[in-house]
Amino acid sequence: MAQKLSSKAKIVVTDSTVSLKKLAAIGDVYQYSGHGQMPREMLLEKVANADALFCLLRDKIDEELLGRATKLKVVGTMSVGYEHIDLEACRKRGVRIGYTPDVLTDATAELGMALLLATARRIPEAVRSAQTGGWKTWSPYYMCGKTLVDAVIGVYGMGKIGTCMANKIVAFKPKRIIYNNRRPVDSSPFEFVSFDALLAQSDFVIVCAAPSKENAQIFNRDAFEKMRKDSILINISRGILVDIEALEEALRDGRIRAAGLDVTDPEPLPTAHPLFSMDNCVILPHIGSATYATRDLMASTTEQNICNFFQGIEMVAELNTELPATNSELSFPQPYELLSAELWLLIFGNLERNDLDSLCGKTLVDAVIGVYGMGKIGTCMANKIVAFKPKRIIYNNRRPVDSSPFEFVSFDALLAQSDFVIVCAAPSKENAQIFNRGAFAKMRKDSILINISRGILVDIEALEEALRDGRIRAAGLDVTDPEPLPTDHPLFSMDNCVILPHIGSATYATRDLMASTTEQNIGNFFQGIEMVAELKFADLSDEY
Repeated sequence: MAQKLSSKAKIVVTDSTVSLKKLAAIGDVYQYSGHGQMPREMLLEKVANADALFCLLRDKIDEELLGRATKLKVVGTMSVGYEHIDLEACRKRGVRIGYTPDVLTDATAELGMALLLATARRIPEAVRSAQTGGWKTWSPYYMCGKTLVDAVIGVYGMGKIGTCMANKIVAFKPKRIIYNNRRPVDSSPFEFVSFDALLAQSDFVIVCAAPSKENAQIFNRDAFEKMRKDSILINISRGILVDIEALEEALRDGRIRAAGLDVTDPEPLPTAHPLFSMDNCVILPHIGSATYATRDLMASTTEQNICNFFQGIEMVAELNTELPATNSELSFPQPYELLSAELWLLIFGNLERNDLDSLCGKTLVDAVIGVYGMGKIGTCMANKIVAFKPKRIIYNNRRPVDSSPFEFVSFDALLAQSDFVIVCAAPSKENAQIFNRGAFAKMRKDSILINISRGILVDIEALEEALRDGRIRAAGLDVTDPEPLPTDHPLFSMDNCVILPHIGSATYATRDLMASTTEQNIGNFFQGIEMVAELKFADLSDEY
């Protein structure tokens, strides 16, 4: 039933960036107006007369606070995680808790994929190389990384986010996807194994489990000893699951190959920590759910939880403080692989970790993806992107592709409709600098350009102008014209542009196969045998 109050509910909101019109209609709202986290002493003062509290993961709701907040009836936390809340203390006081499960599954899994690919393909290291002049010319094994194709993927914690991650990874053609939980997941298409088997067999270990007393620092020295020497650890759960000092030792001593972390313990990790100086470790500032769409939905869900409480309606999502959590019941936030460049260009913005909107980016969910050049790589890209749940995938070629499941459109329609424009077409006289001032003027202002084709298709000076003047949102380039791009070029100083040193095919497996195929082509020629692959000049098309 609705809560009976002698006057309007007093509601405290600990963040200045959320817009909460519904709360203002039902109560007297005090909203912190400063930047970043609401100071603890101010929070303790303001909750003294509060009926409701709208909080974030960074706000500690403990005995001290609850002792001050004697009138508190409901807490709405803008998170799926609740380790910042003393559940037992809330239960004893009859304080109910609303939270935001199911809202951020896709966004966090998307970030997990970006972190996985960025770590496997050494993207941050490659970006630094391009920026500092380390890349001089194309070389067969320069910046080679690991591929997901034919890899064994191990997921620790096959909950909602773990399952979402695994389903996306299927599109990258791994050999197997295995997982470990407290118990097997009913009807899961993936293989349940023991924790030790997960460590021993996986090329990539992805940590998605909810934290608990049982799994605190479960990834410790002993665990790293059991992992493959060429394995990569990804953590999008909580930092407490990984012994950070043991991880540093394992990376330094070569016991594992690399690590990608969206979470650490402590958090933030001190900037002087040795992990920040390691090329084989990527650390993000806990941005698993950081897309504008997801954060807006989290805020509105939290607001609705509080409104529903005072109106006597069931909350959108209420935390049952009587039930223990399990790894499989909770989800925690946290070529072609170059689509992850969109996240990297935002990461390099160096925005403050405590600002709710810091590092918020775009999601592929419900986005319109435009592919220029639906050849083999364009089709491969599009097929992988399907797993990220876009609204539409459209493309432009010289002509429609027979039996393609994607929608053929004109070049101008591709520019006007796409949230992301991915350049995959082979270079030709006709498409040289086709992405020019005129093209950028036709693109959406929040669109992102990705080029994995050749630099000559993009007018680099026009791109610089478009990014600087806000005509498009961002760009990720594996190729440029000229190549390498001079390190003093203005694009390198832009937070909304990521430039890689032409590493599209730079995995050891791919480069080994390229070398052996080239050798076989020459051998076959001199033996009078048909080449493995001979270029037929009459058959050149829209693909490489």
